[in-house]
Amino acid sequence: MSDIRIYGSQGQPLDSETDSPDQRIKDFFFDGVRLAIQDRGTEVEATVFFRARESEASRSEQYYAVYRANSIRDIGRGFHADLVDLVEGKYGMELVTSTDDTTIFQLLVENEQGRTPTNTRDLDDLKTLLRDSQSSSLGGSSESTLGIKDEATTTGVQAPQPLKVGVGSYRLAFGVLLEVTADAGSVVIAENADSSRLSDFTIVIEEGPYNGVTLLGETEQAVQNLRERRRQRRQPAGAVASDPGLLDRHGTKVYGIAGVFGILALTVLALYGSALAGMPIVDGLPLMGGGDDGGDDASAPEVELQVDNSLYQNNRLSFSLSANDSLPQRAIVGARLSNQTRHWSNEWTVTDGSYTLTFDNATLDANSTYRLSVNVSYDNRTLSTETAVTPGNQSTSTPTPSSLDQVTIENAGYDSDNNDITFDLRNVDASLAGNTSMNVTRTTPSGSSVDVRSDVSIGGNVTESFPDTISEAGEHTLRVALTHDGESRTITKSFNVPEAALSVGLQFRQAPSYDPATRQVTFTLGNESTIPENATLTSNITDVPLTNHDSSRIGSAMNVTIGDGLDPGNYTLDVTLASATEESINETFAVTTRPLSVESPSPPTYDPPTRNVSFTLQSIGGSVPADANVTVDVMEGDSVRVSRTYSFGAIEGESQQLDPGILEAGQYGLEVLVEDPTFDAENETTVPFNVSDVYLGFSDEPSHNETTGKVTFGLTNEMHNRKPLPEEATMNVSVLNESGVEVFRDSSDVTNGKYPKRIDPEITDGHYDLMVTLIHGDQTYTVNGSFVNRKTDLAFADGPDYNATAKQVTFNMTNAADGFDLPEETTMNVLVSDDDSQKVSEDIPVTDGNYTASIDEVDLEKGTYNLSVVIDGDGQGYSVEQSFVYRNVSLKFSEGPEYNATSGEVAFNMTNAAAGFDLPEETTMVVEWLEDDFPTGDSTVVNVTDGAYNRSIAFDEDNGTYTANVTIEANGKHYSEEKPFVKRNVSLNVSYGPTYDESAGELRLNLTNDAENFSLPQTNRMAVSVTNTSGPVNATTLNVTNGNYNRSFPVTLDDSNYTVSVTIQRHSAPVTVSVDLTVGADEADQQNVARQFVARARAT
Repeated sequence: MSDIRIYGSQGQPLDSETDSPDQRIKDFFFDGVRLAIQDRGTEVEATVFFRARESEASRSEQYYAVYRANSIRDIGRGFHADLVDLVEGKYGMELVTSTDDTTIFQLLVENEQGRTPTNTRDLDDLKTLLRDSQSSSLGGSSESTLGIKDEATTTGVQAPQPLKVGVGSYRLAFGVLLEVTADAGSVVIAENADSSRLSDFTIVIEEGPYNGVTLLGETEQAVQNLRERRRQRRQPAGAVASDPGLLDRHGTKVYGIAGVFGILALTVLALYGSALAGMPIVDGLPLMGGGDDGGDDASAPEVELQVDNSLYQNNRLSFSLSANDSLPQRAIVGARLSNQTRHWSNEWTVTDGSYTLTFDNATLDANSTYRLSVNVSYDNRTLSTETAVTPGNQSTSTPTPSSLDQVTIENAGYDSDNNDITFDLRNVDASLAGNTSMNVTRTTPSGSSVDVRSDVSIGGNVTESFPDTISEAGEHTLRVALTHDGESRTITKSFNVPEAALSVGLQFRQAPSYDPATRQVTFTLGNESTIPENATLTSNITDVPLTNHDSSRIGSAMNVTIGDGLDPGNYTLDVTLASATEESINETFAVTTRPLSVESPSPPTYDPPTRNVSFTLQSIGGSVPADANVTVDVMEGDSVRVSRTYSFGAIEGESQQLDPGILEAGQYGLEVLVEDPTFDAENETTVPFNVSDVYLGFSDEPSHNETTGKVTFGLTNEMHNRKPLPEEATMNVSVLNESGVEVFRDSSDVTNGKYPKRIDPEITDGHYDLMVTLIHGDQTYTVNGSFVNRKTDLAFADGPDYNATAKQVTFNMTNAADGFDLPEETTMNVLVSDDDSQKVSEDIPVTDGNYTASIDEVDLEKGTYNLSVVIDGDGQGYSVEQSFVYRNVSLKFSEGPEYNATSGEVAFNMTNAAAGFDLPEETTMVVEWLEDDFPTGDSTVVNVTDGAYNRSIAFDEDNGTYTANVTIEANGKHYSEEKPFVKRNVSLNVSYGPTYDESAGELRLNLTNDAENFSLPQTNRMAVSVTNTSGPVNATTLNVTNGNYNRSFPVTLDDSNYTVSVTIQRHSAPVTVSVDLTVGADEADQQNVARQFVARARAT
């Protein structure tokens, strides 16, 4: 079972407006807590810092999620899904993980492991102290199988509460938390480990300017004490070198398998067995170098012992020793060489720092593997190592110099541009080429061993280059192990890597800039070379605590948040990238304003008629966030006349009004308090303003008289007491055009309170501003107004029209002069008349510029009338007159309706059969097709303009007889007319002829329609052509009326054979019929039996 609740950074729960803020959450925010885990016995509680925002355009806010579950595993499984459901589903926000302070949250929800700590020794000692504290509280103890007490329960070292650890990044902090949570029970990652508010946690992990894992304060001393006690317990009971016996002639002591080395090895395994799992492996075995965990210098690197250049010849095994730190001049070396059936043990006393040693009389089987175990004892310390030895074939004769012995390494170095180790192999004998392998390793200045390349075949004297990234400056040792026919040799070569070669080329891609609203310095870094994995990145600004950044974010925007903000001035941002070396860059940036700084671009003003104080606020330098709260008070001395709180983003740059009531003349202040909830900060400023005893206003608004050309106005004092304007003053009057250019200026002295009320500016048509300024002593009063010198061209926008049903004359007026409207307020004098007399007269008031009007209860006879409209504009009268018709309507078809098969449309035209009246110029016409008095489909609405009633409308019904019904609106009534038409099927045939009457010189023929139930159209045109083999002979067009297709026409034809073709043109697609005609002396005129065919011609 799990439970989650969200809190704001000030401790207020989001799901309750009435619950008190949680003080613990407020403390966590103050101390920069990113993750806190506490095991409360029955449940585990995780408090997680995260950011969210309402939209992409809004700023992210800071929150804490408190999640309770049965176990840490349950937190890992359910936290992210439950948080997303709550934040995105219930509260409609989106999670933000782009800032450095949300790294822990991102690692937690993505189930990542953070960065694994490299200094496991310190963490192991911390866990030892934790287990010691827990065992001591339970009264437990234990004994090891070697008789050495378990240090986890009997160290006797008192662990401080809490234990404190410093780390250099949030990723490393998360990795440390995962390491210690099982032993600690309660762990917190924060920015201030010294806070008393975190004292109830077992371990506090502080993210800060640290390299790796750093023990802090009393924790460091407790670990030192632990190591000292451990060192005391491990002190050998008797030094090996104190035994004077068993020395052979080479000064070595010989021991059996149960001797000192065996006891020492078991002791080392017992004490350090748990740590061996994380140690480097050589030939499959863990290195046990640095057997004393508690050296005198706890911060010194571990010393790692290594076997070099082992060689077996003539029953002798020679080898040399080295370490990542220098070995002492004097030491005791013990060694054991063994396999499953045999073993040899030796001890040597080194007095001159020479660690080249030999097992004599060691008979080893060829190609068998032996284990060589070595320990070096000095100054109460023991270094140990193991390696595998595989001898080649034994040689009992005097050995000859090996070809391997001749090989040398030259020009070893590091190519930092390509991250390569390079060296030259020289003196490679031809016998070695192709059958010799090489393993390459590198020892760093701090003693770490790095595998560079394995099992490389040697081809001769060559320059080798292997990829290897070096992050530590100083002297490195290159070790090349050669193997040929069972023989091995290791060659070492030192080379130096200067710090300059390891530079990553850190640079600013985006210079630092400061945002006073978010209180963040934002910058973007770039790099030219690879950044080491363990690099730490810190930034520093003068008087601002050091800030740690994730070095993996180089290339992305980073920021430093300064809770108290920065004062105006110039600042320098120093950025340091540290690994084995340090690289620093800096850049200067300017701060121009403090956070929460506002200004009023113009002083607040008091308006006596509305009793409002108007003001405008804007942020200085963008220093106020949109979600800041702004409280504005109008102050009279220490008294608040009116107060109101706004959200700054809603009012910035917009004029606001407050009503303080009646203000008497005097000094007042606009007090502005800006509060930032994110940083719990505020800033207050006061803007003074004055209320004068005179507020100049217009008693009569400015107005231009087009007749006189003068502008008139009246002045008054708008203060509530209405005191008279000053008796003596200077009055300046300015007129400005629409471009703001002053086109008129006049100044006059006022005496005895007599103020001028008109000016004569001599201006052209247009819109103007009038500004009047009074100067009385040291006081200046101003009022602004506007007026129009308008160009007026009165015209009808709509109408006039007469609606006989409503008995109304309707119309609408407009100003046809481009760029000018009619006056907003005036009166229209309207007159309806005919040629003989006045019919009706009416005055219609105009308000708000609405010139749409009607004259009601007008009873007119049919005929033509005039409507006259007169208005007054700017002291001048304007008039216009237009006629309208009350029509006698008799709607008729003037043409059609007729179906045109080519276009597929029915064409018609309408007219007014009433004598003396046309149809309306503008109306709507509704067309409907009927078949047997029933509509064939939806009607078609046609807008008639300019009196055009001739129309062609698509018709896609089958062949047959239909009726066209047309309805129009006129005089407020509807008029209709119907007329049938035929969509016909045509099969044209010559029913008679053609015959030629030579005496009359006429050609005769008759046409019929063979299509069943269809006749030919009543009106038509017949196109007759006569041709013979020589070409066209005659072409004649005949007009058909009343359906008469029996026609004759004059033509002169000689004796010959002819073709006569007839085409009818109208009411369908053109149809042609052709027949043969023979004219001759022996042919009877009245009979021609001709070949006939029907051809449908293509429409042209």
